[in-house]
Amino acid sequence: MNARLKEYNLNLDIRQVPDAITCIFHSLLLHRSTAKFHYKTETNFQLGSLGIKEVECQFIDLCYVRVNSDELAMKVDEDVRAFHAEVERSTRGRNNGVIQTQISMEFFHRRRKSSWLPLVSEGDENIPWERWNVNLIVNLNSNEDISSLRETAAEAVSDIILSLCSCINKPQYMPKMPTQKEIADVFDEQFSDVQPYLFKIIRNKGPSSTNSGVAYTMKKLMKDTLFI
Repeated sequence: MNARLKEYNLNLDIRQVPDAITCIFHSLLLHRSTAKFHYKTETNFQLGSLGIKEVECQFIDLCYVRVNSDELAMKVDEDVRAFHAEVERSTRGRNNGVIQTQISMEFFHRRRKSSWLPLVSEGDENIPWERWNVNLIVNLNSNEDISSLRETAAEAVSDIILSLCSCINKPQYMPKMPTQKEIADVFDEQFSDVQPYLFKIIRNKGPSSTNSGVAYTMKKLMKDTLFI
């Protein structure tokens, strides 16, 4: 099985990075989450209720809708803030310029490996079935006031949201609905009020300068192709 891979490019002021990434990732999770399952039998279940919440960005003229789960929001915020901190640390000592970096959201399901020996298991492996890459060009010290950049960033992020909403609803591979004993292989059960498909946020460890941008992009594309 080949995982679906989609890539988007964004040019942002460094102050706008958390808003843009949070908006994109929550838009994905809105389509990739369900309410909690309540099983009556091994294969028969009912779904609870799933609310939504509108959130206004701080440095972008944009509002987005997310699943109304503070626990899920905290999880996404934790990863995005860590990514933003890594980007900021990489800029220390630089007075101007831009850097390139990437952050991704990957959805996967678990599969238990089987040994050639009877009744022996080799543990679980995570099989990705969908990955969304956001390639960023981050302006480190823009001379422009943030107010002049808010609308431009809003248009770029809005285009991405419209694109992913159109793409995500097209027929494609999705993990089948699990039985009660299989649910943890498909859905993330750590949240009390929502049940997203298993996902992880992948932060690029080494932002690069634009001087090596072409080589960096080609390396990433080759790596992702081999990975998937």
